[in-house]
Order: sequence, then structure tokens, then C-alpha cells
Amino acid sequence: MQDIQEIEELIKYISKLPGLGPKSARRIILKLINNKYEILKPIIDSLNGVYKNVSRCKVCGILKSSLIECSFDNCKIVEKKYDNRNSSDYQKTNYCSLDLKGRCKSGD
Repeated sequence: MQDIQEIEELIKYISKLPGLGPKSARRIILKLINNKYEILKPIIDSLNGVYKNVSRCKVCGILKSSLIECSFDNCKIVEKKYDNRNSSDYQKTNYCSLDLKGRCKSGD
């Protein structure tokens, strides 16, 4: 296959994803190119939607739709401690790490 700048750039980015190297990225790109309307176009539309409409809550870090307020229960607790910056609780606050579903890993 001839080296095409756009494909090489995609290989560079896709191979940064977990578990994918340059060979796997090249195979994925060829599959996408060969199935533009069945696979590539829907993926582009979905990625565009995620780019525009999904963000992290500035208080608790959970993924949420940019169009709505965070409804994660832990967010209210973290926000309360965040607003109380001068209290001794603020200094001791351990913000939890969230898993992919937005749950606190540390059990807080």
C-alpha cells in the first residue's frame, strides 16, 4: 500500500489507544475505508456527538452530558466540601478515583 499522509496520521492516533499497535491500527483503518457508509460514517457521527455533548463534571469528575447538571450522588458531597475551603474538612478531603461507570473506587 502506498504511504498516504492521512492514513499514516490516523495510524499514529489509533495506535495510541490501549492494546492497539501500528499493525492493528492499519487493519482497522483499512476496514473503515472499505466500509465508509456502514462503519466509518456512523463512527464519525458518534465521535462528533461525544466531542460536542459529553464532558466531565467540574466538581466530581464523572462523565455526563454537557446539556444536563451532574446527578451523581457523590458530587453533592464533594461540592459541599469544595465550597467549604476554609474548613479543616477541606484540607483532609480525599477525592475518590472514579471507575468507568463513575463509581468511587476507594469506597468513599
